[in-house]
Order: sequence, then structure tokens, then C-alpha cells
Amino acid sequence: MLKLAKTLAVLGLVLAVGSVASAATITYSSTIDYSKTDWVNTLNLQQFNTSLGHLNSVTLDFSTDIRTNIIVTNDATSGSYGDAQTKVVAKVKDRGGYISKTLTTISDTGDDDIVFHYDLASGGTVTSDTRYGSASTHNVYTNSNILTEFTKIGSGTGYVVMDANTFTQTLLANTGGNTAADQVTDARVSATVTYDYTVPEPSTMCLLGVGAILGMLRRRRKAVVTK
Repeated sequence: MLKLAKTLAVLGLVLAVGSVASAATITYSSTIDYSKTDWVNTLNLQQFNTSLGHLNSVTLDFSTDIRTNIIVTNDATSGSYGDAQTKVVAKVKDRGGYISKTLTTISDTGDDDIVFHYDLASGGTVTSDTRYGSASTHNVYTNSNILTEFTKIGSGTGYVVMDANTFTQTLLANTGGNTAADQVTDARVSATVTYDYTVPEPSTMCLLGVGAILGMLRRRRKAVVTK
């Protein structure tokens, strides 16, 4: 009787496992590493493989990081002073025309944790230490067009290509003199896609397990009758 009770318990477990579909996620990334702005490049994100299950949503995270050195020159006969920053606008879009993101990054601080401040005499030039900035976006999509675009179909490439580019400006808040500014800037753009999907019920395995257990029970009954 004890063995029979154990067998029935296993049967109940198999049925319970077979009746529940489980949720899962998988993540892929692509990065355009630090390069001198302005640049044009592409991000390549791996598509969802339908053999994993049913795709429910696509989450896209984009981020931009910059590092910059700012050069400020005063050509006047009088002095000048002010603050200078670098602004980088990165744009990312898919080729299907469903996704378009703009990330605006401004060099907020440097090693001194403050905005770059200059104070120039006549004819003076100054170069900042390396300044940094970052920006990011986060979006979850359930639109059928986007789910289809991010799903590998047949003999496709297996990737979604995202076009990316940067545009760089120098921002000045200046007083006095005749001041001009320039910069040398590197920018990096990263993309991460997370697929939220449902793993289908293992119905076939469940049925096989139930069949095996029922067969074992039948054999036990026959053995008992024979005795």
C-alpha cells in the first residue's frame, strides 16, 4: 500500500507540472563602443526564437555615455568667463519604422563634480579635464508589428538592425570677451532587448508520464491477482 501511495503521489505531481505554463525571459545586447563623434553606425539585436515559446512582449533599453574635453578660446582684448558643456544627441531607429528614440546627453560633471568653468584673460585658451554624461530610455512593447519584427521567421538573418547616429554641440554661457568653444568627444550607444515569453505546457511529456505510471499500476494489479 505504501508503494501504491507513492506512485499515486508521483502521478499527481506529473499532472500538476503538465497543467501549468511557465513564464520566462531572455536578454540580448548590442553596443557601439566609444568612437569620436559624430558617427553613423548600427546596432544588431538578436531576434526571438519561437522554439522557446510564445512571445508576449519586447522590452528595449537604450543608453548613451559620453566623455569629452572642451577647448575654450578668448580672442578679445578683454577677459571672459563662463561655463561650457558638450551636448550629444544620439538617435536610434529600427528599419521597420516602428521605433525611434532620441537620447540627449550633456556633460554634467568632471573629476571635480561641477560644470566646467573657465576664466580667460585676453588671448587665453583653456582645455577642460575629461567630462562625462549619460542618458537612457526604457520601453515595453506589446504591439503586434513590433513583436513580429523581433521574431525570427524562416531563414531570416536572426537580427533586428537598428540605425544609430550622433550629433554634437558645445554649449557656452559666456560673459565678456570674444569667446569660442570646441570639443573632442567620444560617444557610446548600447541597446538591450528582453523577451518576455510563455513556455508551452509540456503536454506530451505529461501524457507519456501518465501512461507509464498507469502501466505500472496495471502490472502491479496483475501480480497481486496471480499471488
